[in-house]
Amino acid sequence: MISPSSHFNLDLTDDKQRDVAGLLLDSLDTLSIDNLPIENISTKKITVFIDGRGLSCPQPLLKVKMALRNIQAKEGLYLVATDPNAQYDIEAYVNQSKNSSHSNLSLTMGQSLYANEEVWHFFLVKNH
Repeated sequence: MISPSSHFNLDLTDDKQRDVAGLLLDSLDTLSIDNLPIENISTKKITVFIDGRGLSCPQPLLKVKMALRNIQAKEGLYLVATDPNAQYDIEAYVNQSKNSSHSNLSLTMGQSLYANEEVWHFFLVKNH
């Protein structure tokens, strides 16, 4: 079986972040990779990784908003969070972005178990 991390170009400058992101991506393999439509993600290049594990809402969303300022069109952001409310915050923000002409976003999400903890995985791509 091919590991989920092999589907992506983790274009991260920090080696530790790249290693953690790869491990977390591979944790999708252990629970439900079928629920994550990797082939539907319009870019496989992840240029920003946000480890939001342990952060309560709205902190993961705030980190996403800050990071999106530095992402170019067609680049991807990978966020992991353990607060289940992050799912609603991120989905609402992406839906709101679709009404904006300056920063339309695409979202793909999945869940996994990593170190006995439920983790939400968010892949955001800035469309333009």
